[in-house]
Amino acid sequence: MYSLSTGNLLLKLIFNEIPTSIVFDSPCWQLYVGTSTGTVKQFNLKNPPRTLNQHVEEKDSTDFVGHK
Repeated sequence: MYSLSTGNLLLKLIFNEIPTSIVFDSPCWQLYVGTSTGTVKQFNLKNPPRTLNQHVEEKDSTDFVGHK
């Protein structure tokens, strides 16, 4: 994710599955990532990680399954 005003990299999310779609909610506090396996992962951006790179694992996200 980059800052629109400066172009600086703010956060790099690394997933174990291939992301196929990415959507933010209206206030941009939740990120929803659809994956190639049919799982939709929800990532809370209100509590971002302290490092620039974040490996998103099951404990870091809420998973919605059964969307094949």
